[in-house]
Order: sequence, then C-alpha cells, then structure tokens
Amino acid sequence: MTEASLPGPHDKIQLLRRIELFASLNDAQLEIVAKATRLVEFKKEEVIYREGDQADALYIVVSGRLKVFTQSDGREKVYTFLHKGDSFGEISLLTGETHSATVKAQNDALVLELAKADFEEVINRIPALVLYLSRVLSKRLRSKEGRSGEFSEGTIIAVYSAAKEVGRTLFAVSLAASLRRETHREVVLLDMSPQGGEIAAWMRHPTRPALKTQDPNLLFSGGVIEQEMQPTNFGFKLLSVGHTIGQEAEERLVAPLLTYLTDSVAYVLIDLPTEVDSAVFKALTQSDIIYLVTDTQREHLLRTQALYGRLDGAVAQAAEKIKIVVNLRGSTETETTLADEEALLEHPIAYVMPRISALDAAVQPEGLQAMLDQPTSLFAVKVRRLARAVGNVQVGLALGSGAALGLAHIGVLKVLEREKIPIDIVAGTSMGALIAAMWTSGRSARDLEALARRFQHPANLLSLLDIGFLLPLQGFQRGHGVMQFLRKDLGTKTFADTWVPLKIIASNPWTREQVVFEEGRLIDAVRASIAIPGVFYPVQRLDDVLADGGVVNPVPVSVLRKAGARRVIAINCFPTSAETARYVRERRKAHQEEERQLSQRSFPVRAAHWLKHQVMRGISPSILDVLVRSMQMMEHEIAEVACQEADVTIRPTLPDADWMEFYHPDKFIQRGEQVTEQMLPRIRELIA
Repeated sequence: MTEASLPGPHDKIQLLRRIELFASLNDAQLEIVAKATRLVEFKKEEVIYREGDQADALYIVVSGRLKVFTQSDGREKVYTFLHKGDSFGEISLLTGETHSATVKAQNDALVLELAKADFEEVINRIPALVLYLSRVLSKRLRSKEGRSGEFSEGTIIAVYSAAKEVGRTLFAVSLAASLRRETHREVVLLDMSPQGGEIAAWMRHPTRPALKTQDPNLLFSGGVIEQEMQPTNFGFKLLSVGHTIGQEAEERLVAPLLTYLTDSVAYVLIDLPTEVDSAVFKALTQSDIIYLVTDTQREHLLRTQALYGRLDGAVAQAAEKIKIVVNLRGSTETETTLADEEALLEHPIAYVMPRISALDAAVQPEGLQAMLDQPTSLFAVKVRRLARAVGNVQVGLALGSGAALGLAHIGVLKVLEREKIPIDIVAGTSMGALIAAMWTSGRSARDLEALARRFQHPANLLSLLDIGFLLPLQGFQRGHGVMQFLRKDLGTKTFADTWVPLKIIASNPWTREQVVFEEGRLIDAVRASIAIPGVFYPVQRLDDVLADGGVVNPVPVSVLRKAGARRVIAINCFPTSAETARYVRERRKAHQEEERQLSQRSFPVRAAHWLKHQVMRGISPSILDVLVRSMQMMEHEIAEVACQEADVTIRPTLPDADWMEFYHPDKFIQRGEQVTEQMLPRIRELIA
C-alpha cells in the first residue's frame, strides 16, 4: 500500500461527486469530506484488510477492482467484486464489529480512505450521511441473510509467447471460441499487436483504428469501447487495442481498461505481442491466468523458461496462475516424450496441444472453425477441455467400488455416451478404477459390455483365479491372472494416453492414507486399486504397501472436487441399509413359505433338503464372503458420506446381488442403464 499523488482540491471534489455515497452533498460538505480523505494505491493481490481485523476506516474505490471473500478449510468463497464508486468497510465501523470478510485488490487499484476518527467527525458534521449509511447497512445485511452460492466475475487471461510463430494467436482464438461455446458467457479477445488489427485482418473483418488512438479521457465514457467491439463468427467479440512497443505512456491504460471490461464481460483474453515492455508486462501481471505458449525448439523453450523466471517474482501465486502450453510441431512428438523439454523449462508443462497443419502453414478462419466443430479432432478436444476448466464448468464422474456390483457402471456409461453428456475428468476406485481406466483409454461402453459378457463362461472366469499356495499369508489371489487380463486391454498405456484426465484411488494400510494415481502406467494403478484386503495380494511400491482404494474412498467425489470439477456425478453401487433390510425381510418370508410347503412333502424329500441345508451351512458363508461383505458394509457407510458432496448420485443397486456374480453381468448393466435413464432430467439440468 502506498499513498498516491493527491489530486488538487477541485479534482478531488469532482471525484467525490461521482460516488453515490456523496452524490447528494453540496460543495461545502464535499470539501469537508475531501479534506478528511486520502488517496491510497494498492497493487494487484495486495490485501486492504482481512477477515477478523478491527475496522479502522471507510474505503471508496476510485479505480481498479477488489474482491470480497472469506476462507474456510482452505476453500475460498467469493461474495462480490467492488468497482469504481463502491464503498466498503462502513458496516464494521457502524456496528463496532470486526470485518466479516477479506478485501483484496484484483488489479492495481486506487482507493479513498477515510480513517475512523475522521469518519466519526464527518458524519457528525453531515447528518445526511448517517441516513444513507443506515440504508446501505440494512440492504447489505438483508443481502447477506438471503445469499446462496458464490459470486463470480470477469476473468483476465493473458496469452503470450517468448518467440514468434509458435501458434500463440491460434491458441488464443481457439480458446476464446471454446470459452464462448462451453460457458455461453460473453468473451472478448484483445488484439495488442503493434497495429491492433492483425486478428481482424486474418478474420477478414474491417480494420478499425486501435484504441490507442482514442482520447484516454473519453475512452471509458459514451460507450466508446462497446462500439469498438466487433462480433465474430466464432462467437466472441474482438477489440483491437494495439500497442507500440516502448510507449510507456500506454502502461497507464492497461489496468483501467481490463477493470472496465471485467465489469461486463465474463472472460477477457489478451493476445500479447512477443516483445516485452512495461505495458506488456503490466498486462501479464494484471491477469488472473497466464498461458505461456511455446513449441519444442530448444531456443524457444529457453526463452520461455527465462520469461517464467521474470514473471515468478512479479506475479502473486505464480505457480498457480502461469501455465505453460507446448504446441507439438514434429510428427513423432507425443505427450509422453517431453521429459527433456520439461527439464529444460524447469517448470511443469500444463497443456500439450497436438500437432496440426495450422501451425506449419497459413490457416484460414473457416478451417479452424471446422476443426473446432469436429468432435473427434484431438486439438478441439484439448481446447474444449481447457476452456471448460477455465470456465469452471467441468463435470466430474466418480466410479465407485463394489466388485461385481460395479458392473453397473457399464450401463451408466452406455447412457452417458448415448446422451452425449460431457465428462471432463474421471476418478475411479477398485472396480470403478478398472472400468474407468478402460473407458478413458479408448474402450466404449459397448466394448466393456462385450468384455463383461465373456465372463459368463465359467472357464473365462476361472482364468482370472490363481490361488496362492500353502497358507494365504497376503491374500487368496496373487493377481497374476488379473494382470494378464489387464495387459490385453491396457497394455503399456499411461495416464497421458487417456482422452480425459483420470485419477485412480488406492490405499496405504500402514500409513492409513489415500493414494491417488495420476501418472505412470494404468495397469499398475488399477492393480493396486483392486487389491481387496485378504482377497488379492497387496502391491509393493518401493517401501509402500498399496491395497484397495475402497477402504479409504469408495466413491471418490472428494478427489474430483479437489481436482477442480465444478459439478460431480457419482455412481454408488452399494445398496442402502434400508434396501438391504427390506431384502432380508423378503428373503426370510420366502424361506418361511418354502418351509411351510416342505412340511407337506414326503419324509425322504424333507430329509434330503435337511442334509443339503447342513452341507451349505458348513461351507457358506466362506471366509472370503464374510471378509468382503464386512468390508463392503464399512465402505457403504463411507460412500454415503462421500456422495453428499456430489451434485447427482446414481444408485444402480441390486440388494439381492452377490459381490462375486461376475457370471451375471447383464443384470448389473441393465440396472445401470435403467437408473441412469431415470436420472437424465437431473443430469441435463446439472450440465445446462
């Protein structure tokens, strides 16, 4: 915080007159306020006051934007954003309570500060302010009582490259188009090329004088900016800003312009010129997200690494805000062959964009639009996924555990595929991990259905069994048969090969911790996640012992929330306690009826039935059955709590089913389809 250069008395009065709080005051009263206030400058990310602080002043925003929020358990809840003319801090001054929220500068901001002692003197000398402030207090308290959900405001996204011709502008245009499509909110793309008309010329739009030719005093009045925004066939609006490198005077325009736009536009993207000067650097530091675009050439990677280092010291929370995007140029380059490039950058690569001809030769707008319209285009899929993450509209799918009960996941996936429900991130536990890994690595739901039906044949099911010799010291199943089965379908695929981000959950029994796999070989993660204690041998990884993820997180909703999924669809295959109790009652009633009918049969028939019953009592329930059912009883309770965090929970339950019924896949799959079709109205409402 620094005290800004004070305007002259007349200028300060004119400034106060445009603020609603003081609009009704006469010149003499305004002069009283002007003498009592001071102008303070706050840099981006600087805190004005924190939740719980004692109130010591009233503040009025002169320029910039401020965020009002609270934090609890590491999660941030945004209440509102403050802009020019908004006052804050007065409630705590009037009530004598501590501040109920934190206020932070989202961009460089100028704020008028009226200290507590001066505030009391001003309201004593100007009683009209007391009436106004009491109305503000009443309004905000009512708003606070009736508030539900969180407030969101414009996001500033800078797209920059430290080298030319690496696909920066193509990436910016594609992201702007996808944000508009996926969020259905207003998006504006700022062209800050030297002439401010490069993107317009490429789109064959009439070029207009860049905003830099406008009188800055008139820029934010009379709808000048709105008139200069050009609609495009991609859905977003284009604003030619223009920037002559070295014109430091233009730096002063950057923060006010971005603040002005975020008041009415959901997403502001800036396509920045390659050369760095004070105005370009200001745009980067004022942005909420920074995409540094490069390709795989060594020189370009080194330039990007150097720029990251420079930004790291100037941007608050740089590791969260700065994302490196690598455009693949060579036909042999893949996501899994970028270890050397990442080491050279000294920072993780956030997104890898697939090679397209548009990066090697001139591309026309129609060609790019056709590619973005193509659902099977890998480039379009990547940009769409990125846009949904930025737009905070990601839909996560949590596939839970349940052994054979988990076959119902396949029926759920069949309906989601058929109805084209967008899924942006998947997490799976145990049986859910196995199905999620196969589905996200390219298998369709119908492929999985055909695969499950193979185990209707006893020989195929027995091929998975490899009973441990002597005593089952670690488990009855070594897992070799399952690994052989997994190799046929997953092979050497890694998490980088999935079409959507995937997370697989296992557990560490010794540390009692959840283990989340998100890199490496899929087969290793799945084998650990399905290692039911006492049934399968656990997995040894370095010094860790890994087992079934269902023990700690049977329906991994929390993993998806932590990964950024805004909406979560959970699949819980465990019957509820009420469903199970109802089934037991019905089973007992049927048994009593069977006994009644048996009592009327001949003695040999009754004797044979008794003998059969005694034999079954001796072998059932088996130790495996008791072990797994006991564990599923525990998992059911954890799953119920986990699903409370989900937006929609699909429950394809079958209380009469057995955890080992892999030989009856159709009944589980059909149940999954049936329940999901019933839930479609809620699912469509969720993603609308």
